[in-house]
Amino acid sequence: MSRFIHNVADLIRRVLFLARPYGRAKLAGVFSLSLAQAFFQVIGITSIFPFLAIAADPERIRRSHFGTQFLSLFPPMENRQLLLVAGIIAIVALLLSNAVNLLAEYARTRYAQNFAHWLRVRLLRRMASQPYTYFLQRNSGDLLKKIMGDVMNYTNGVLLPLLDTVARVLTAVLLLATLFLVQPVIALSAAIVLGAYYIMVFRL
Repeated sequence: MSRFIHNVADLIRRVLFLARPYGRAKLAGVFSLSLAQAFFQVIGITSIFPFLAIAADPERIRRSHFGTQFLSLFPPMENRQLLLVAGIIAIVALLLSNAVNLLAEYARTRYAQNFAHWLRVRLLRRMASQPYTYFLQRNSGDLLKKIMGDVMNYTNGVLLPLLDTVARVLTAVLLLATLFLVQPVIALSAAIVLGAYYIMVFRL
């Protein structure tokens, strides 16, 4: 397990070493969108539960402290109207969550493609600055193919999957934190079970 963590940390350090010259602000923007994606994913998922609770027992939300505060924001409503409002809020939250999710996915893909273009240009400039004798010993066509292929493999096989993984980890952490606030016993049990499962997997 410690070796796995060390490998992941080393991979992140190497990626940051290449990404910093391209622009810290761009990387921070992608990370901010990933954080917003995780936040709105939590909102989209949690917005379903009040709707289901109202559908199951409309009077329960009227008796709860949160339900009383929520209903005070609207004029008096019957149970059918309350269910309709909760359904509309859930649908809007899900649509907004999906929109932010698409925006974040687009931003990560665009960042990876632009970074690949920047890295290719940088490597080609470095290759072009080599002395003439350097090209006499090597095939320039093979060098170009290697640069293009290596950059593409790095972008599609390392950078983009890492950015997607960071976004998913942020979503999982926020969901778990939300579950801790609502049902700490269930969240703690889930964390222990999942933690034990991953420890067993990485030790085998």
